[in-house]
Amino acid sequence: MAVNLQPNLVYGVTEDTSVLVLPMPIEALRDPTTFDRAPIGQVWVNTVNATAFLLTRVQNNISTWVNQPGGTAAFNSLTVTPGPIALTSALTTITGSANVAQLIYLHANGGAAETIDIHADQGTGVASINMHSDVGGVTIAGGLATADAINITASNAAGGIDIDAGALISLNTTAATGNIQIIAGTNTAAGNAIVQGTYTGVVTLTGLTTASAATELITVTNALVSATSGVLVTAANLGGNDAQMTVTRVVPGAGSFVVTLTNNGAAALNGNVILSFIVLS
Repeated sequence: MAVNLQPNLVYGVTEDTSVLVLPMPIEALRDPTTFDRAPIGQVWVNTVNATAFLLTRVQNNISTWVNQPGGTAAFNSLTVTPGPIALTSALTTITGSANVAQLIYLHANGGAAETIDIHADQGTGVASINMHSDVGGVTIAGGLATADAINITASNAAGGIDIDAGALISLNTTAATGNIQIIAGTNTAAGNAIVQGTYTGVVTLTGLTTASAATELITVTNALVSATSGVLVTAANLGGNDAQMTVTRVVPGAGSFVVTLTNNGAAALNGNVILSFIVLS
């Protein structure tokens, strides 16, 4: 049932000296509804959930009650219908202190085209947008049934993605047809020297004619490599001859690594050599 209270007046000696005072809080066993009427500024207290509400507007016979912070048994919420909602400030802090799940909850429920956008417009630091949990984990989950259900993108041409962990990093796909794709930088050069400054790379070497049982020393200049780096290298060779170019040695150095390829086939190399590498440290 709707509540409709009139303003309280305190009278002096004459009616002209009356003073308008706010009504006493309404104590109820429920939250207020849009049909509950009262003077603007009325406080409503739900004694069951220990929550409080403030009447801020009555328009078109619809009451707007704003939930006030301070309750401990239920969530304090701000609902904007139909939305959207924007919080813009030079300094905005949202803090919760109750020991409950979803203490701070951002929820969009408007339709298939809805998005939630967290946008830093001018920050240039590596923590311009910072998500961290001091003693817990961080979970990112996407429910879209596509190959790009979760996207992590560095849009600048010189931008990179840095993932650091104190222990094992696990990449796992559970579907029988699932796959993990690593796209490496590619390069092509004639001869046995090339510059490739990436942690992963595919290098195509042309013009080599390594004889059977002979070796080639391939130098890859890479500023990411140090003398203590781990470098994984594989080799594949094209051409119709029985040339079998095999990695027999990898020597990392300061700013480069040298790969020894040995032709273990019965004939000389007559095609390109494709060198693939991963720099581990």
